[in-house]
Amino acid sequence: VDLANHLVEQKMSVFDLFRQSDKDASGSIDEQELSDIFTGIGHQLSGAQTSALVRRFDIDGDGSINLPELDIQIALINASYTVSQASDEEE
Repeated sequence: VDLANHLVEQKMSVFDLFRQSDKDASGSIDEQELSDIFTGIGHQLSGAQTSALVRRFDIDGDGSINLPELDIQIALINASYTVSQASDEEE
């Protein structure tokens, strides 16, 4: 949620964040680059937390997150949030 707020406040797209964070221009974000993203918005993640996030988003299992993987995971999170929000409104 804080990451989403950061993107809105900075008027930044996920693509912009990805491109800016991919320091080595490899086309993917590794654990250190992911950690740097969160540090940049004021959240220090432990190594275990960073590894867990990479594992969660890394669909192809190569140990890093590429843009299509990030897009898919964000879409799934948004869909889950929308369903949850709709369910809350029904109650």
